[in-house]
Amino acid sequence: MSGKLKPKKDRSAEYKKKPKKDLKKKKGSGLGGRMDAIKKSRSTDVLVTDSTPGSVGGDLIPKVKGTTAPVVLPLLTNVAPELPMLLDPGPVVVPPSRTPWQVAQHPLTDGQKVKLSPFVRVKEGRISALAVGRMRTPSPFGSKMGDHTAAWTTVVDDMQALVHGKTVAEACAALAERQLHAEEWTGKPDSVGMRLWNSLEERDRDARKPVLETYASEVRSALQNPQTAEGLAKAIAHHLAYLNFLPYATVPAKGKTGSKGSGEGSARAAVLAVDMRLEAERQRAEMLEAEKLPQNKAKKEAREKREKEASDLAADIERRMQKLETKEETLARHKREEEAAAERERTFLPRAHEGLWKLFSLEAVVREARLERVVMPTKHQDLVKKVDKAREVSAKALELSNQFSISEEMVKAALQESKDKNRRKSAKTDKKRTPAPLERRKSTALFKPVLGLPAFNKGLADLKTLGDDLGDMRYSGYQVLADTSTDGAAIYQKMAEVAGAKTKTVGATKEVLRLAGQLKEEGDDLKSLYTDLNTDPGVLEDEAALMLGQLLHEHQSRMVRNYPVAVDKTGFLGKDPATTATAQLREFIRSATYRNELGKDVRVFDRVEKEALDRLVEKVEKVHRDLGKIAPPAEPNRWVATAKTADIVVTFPNASKINIQGRAAAPSGVEGMGSHTTAWLTEVQAIEKAVAAHGKAKVGAVLKQQTREELGGELMTGLAALLPADQLDAGQLGELFDAALAVLESEAPEDTVRNYLAFRNLMPYATVDAGDRGGHGESRDGTIDEVFDKDSLNAALQQKIDELVQPALTGTLKSMTDAATVLRTTLDATAPKPLVLAFPADLVLGGAPPPQAGPPEPNWNSHPELKAAVEAAIASLNGTADSMRTAGENGTLDGRTIGNGMFDVRYREHTRVFKAARS
Repeated sequence: MSGKLKPKKDRSAEYKKKPKKDLKKKKGSGLGGRMDAIKKSRSTDVLVTDSTPGSVGGDLIPKVKGTTAPVVLPLLTNVAPELPMLLDPGPVVVPPSRTPWQVAQHPLTDGQKVKLSPFVRVKEGRISALAVGRMRTPSPFGSKMGDHTAAWTTVVDDMQALVHGKTVAEACAALAERQLHAEEWTGKPDSVGMRLWNSLEERDRDARKPVLETYASEVRSALQNPQTAEGLAKAIAHHLAYLNFLPYATVPAKGKTGSKGSGEGSARAAVLAVDMRLEAERQRAEMLEAEKLPQNKAKKEAREKREKEASDLAADIERRMQKLETKEETLARHKREEEAAAERERTFLPRAHEGLWKLFSLEAVVREARLERVVMPTKHQDLVKKVDKAREVSAKALELSNQFSISEEMVKAALQESKDKNRRKSAKTDKKRTPAPLERRKSTALFKPVLGLPAFNKGLADLKTLGDDLGDMRYSGYQVLADTSTDGAAIYQKMAEVAGAKTKTVGATKEVLRLAGQLKEEGDDLKSLYTDLNTDPGVLEDEAALMLGQLLHEHQSRMVRNYPVAVDKTGFLGKDPATTATAQLREFIRSATYRNELGKDVRVFDRVEKEALDRLVEKVEKVHRDLGKIAPPAEPNRWVATAKTADIVVTFPNASKINIQGRAAAPSGVEGMGSHTTAWLTEVQAIEKAVAAHGKAKVGAVLKQQTREELGGELMTGLAALLPADQLDAGQLGELFDAALAVLESEAPEDTVRNYLAFRNLMPYATVDAGDRGGHGESRDGTIDEVFDKDSLNAALQQKIDELVQPALTGTLKSMTDAATVLRTTLDATAPKPLVLAFPADLVLGGAPPPQAGPPEPNWNSHPELKAAVEAAIASLNGTADSMRTAGENGTLDGRTIGNGMFDVRYREHTRVFKAARS
């Protein structure tokens, strides 16, 4: 068995280096640098129609002159004619078609097609949960994704908050209204949205427009009657995709490989904690109220028992700790615990407030808006001068290098000179020598200044002066400036060396020409950069204010909708949302730092001019206020109870096809996602085959039966007791049995499949902590061995073998017996007991016996196969521990043989799954 197994920087911020290839942009590219898009209005992009002024959403509902009734219009002649906008059935009011903005289908590339497939859970007629998972919608920047200005999780949470608790029809109407609001800017040539759209490069607009129109069309088509949960899910996916393609919802990422994430998960958790605390209080209050009913007496007793057991366990742990401490040590520990609890409470709301702002990437917005040019105009002009000086260095170097060349005649002359020299030496030594390489041959013919050597030397002096004026630009923040200063100094030294030498080498001349080629490219880049930097400051300031005002207003509004309790408790909006938002902007500008090439923290905005900053802030506030007041937080609709991001999302496009997105979480004790011994894609293929064979209606029953069989199968009997000690300690077997229970109790086929995949991922050695995490080329057509991670499994087995050698063996055996004790305690705690509810005698009619208590909550005892599997695991853990202890004492414990047997068991299971996936 075997053992274990220069980023792309942003061009817009002065403190970020810029690769040369990204500086080669068309004139007018980039926000503020796109003069063609900024200096002229593009009102021809929209069709202005008679509309109802002052209405919510602007001109969304057209009117016929002379009447007050709205017109009921078909959406488009080639698209389904109705868009649900009302809660009641009947004719639907839809917006007019716009020219050239319209809702229409266009051909999309595969990368532009929406593959996101949410699952809408409906319970008792109302939406109880929306599962979107971890997949995202297409990016305007292709596979690199880009940086979201608003955290993607908040955009998804907005959808959850929108539909939660509604009927499907109500949710469809709400989403239709939200989509129309998102499109509103396309019908208003002077709107903030249209002005931001026009700030995009024309090529970018041309690429985005058909995609946006197609997504809008898909939303409408999916919401047509009959309204279904599946249609709503599709509409949500395309609405999210539409939002992601709007201007500056996503901006180019800093790194070459695209967005890397920005800690939005921890920020969201801090925010949700506030809303979930209130939700937990409500749920407990409701539970206590429900327990007052006679039929819920058993549930009350069970809950009180669990709480008492938890309290007793905590007291027992405390007693054990005190036995190991002096009185003074106990008092000190209690004090530390109290102080830690007080600190958590003290920082509870501040962390949430910080999280609300961390869910908005001011860094990405400021970077895209090139704010350093707006608030540091003097420094920016100094940079422009440096760029202009660098252009002079490049031009002068190229002018001088034109007097260097390597022609065929020159090479022949060098060869002849080398031959003559060799003949002379040969005559002296009577030996023939091999001619030297071309780079080492010399010829005075390789450098002949056209205007003479004095003029050339003067040009060299001028180049040196220009280079000195430019200075060392390695830390300028722009790679092209750094390259030009370095290459300019290098070509000066090389040309001076050649010009002053008595003989001229081909190699030295080639180096001059190589540097000249680089300087020519850098000169082209500098020209583009110079044009880009010379944007009209007023235009750039206006564009930055538009972007910041709109995005800040949108973020604050979304936070109010998503997390009303956190917004209220933290004072997120302040007394005035506009001034609160700009205060956050000021703070970011004041405190933003970056780590420079010397490893030092440097302020990003180190030469901010107060007048320029005040002017920008005033414009941002105006844009913010013009967008309307932000409503205060409303009563929460309790969607946060289902806020956990789904690891797996399962949907059925039709009765014989399934769509599975995401991966199951790794077992406790396994870091990250772990390594799958059988490729995850192969496990998914096996499910797909089962759906194709049995259909949506029957696949749930098939997977439940497979679960029952697998609970008593070879994996459990042969490997459960031999799980790594860390995973036993972390409770993997308990998680496995809980997952099996979830499968057996599932009602909807989507839930059955999701729970079954989670169960499969928790089976012994299905996911291992050892090995690498780099992926192993999972594919749908890989061979049986290509989709089997033998290396990671072998590494995990080697670790297990190491656990069977003293001194590790003692701890391993304890982990096994402790795991058996935990399983026994859990199983016995839920064992069925005869319970009879006591009813008042006057409610018992005709002397009949009081009714029996309802069935207990589902548990491991609820299913015979599951109970038997738990009992078998307990026996195996204890029995294996005893036999290993004896063998260890006798010196007969053969870890290698055990490991080989474990490998064979796992490979047989892999073979079974592979055949099921490929049959």
